Amino acid sequence: AFANTFSASSILAMNFPPETPMLTTKRLTLRAMTAADLEDFARVVTQSPERPDRDPRQTWLAAEAGFAARELISWAIACEGSMAGTIGFYRGFKDDVGEIGYMLQRSFQRRGILTETLPAVLAHAYESLGLRMVVAYTEDANEPSLRLLRRQGFIRTETVDGKYRRWEHVPLARTCTRRPDADFRPEFLGS
Repeated sequence: AFANTFSASSILAMNFPPETPMLTTKRLTLRAMTAADLEDFARVVTQSPERPDRDPRQTWLAAEAGFAARELISWAIACEGSMAGTIGFYRGFKDDVGEIGYMLQRSFQRRGILTETLPAVLAHAYESLGLRMVVAYTEDANEPSLRLLRRQGFIRTETVDGKYRRWEHVPLARTCTRRPDADFRPEFLGS
């Protein structure tokens, strides 16, 4: 099992930030990942159609390092008592732009989970984090992701490396004000 590839002390030392805000939708809870999510996380990562050769242990450790460097925010998508998948912002927040990514376990696909989750994460990006734009990258062959991005108001802007399409989303109001009562304000985004 995937959890067995980590020592007991490394599992206890996993450092996903407690300040990751909990977000909720009608059916789902987006929460910080915990060591209890290891097995579900491994299923999510190894079932990724775009990168099936990805090593779950290395991906977990890279995420942990990204949290520590304040370069990413990621949520476990909790559904029916399991971690259905992950959604979050990766690769830093240069120029107040966040790159969103998501993955679901196969057993949770085609159930509207990302359609429900993505608006909550976008609202958090603009209202709490003060981002001015969210971008996503996907392959043309990933039709479900292409449909999701289109439905959520993303616009395809360019091809990267001849393989990936860049999609951009900006809030309806081109200017965002930061809520003074926001409980989560990563230091790396400044004030």
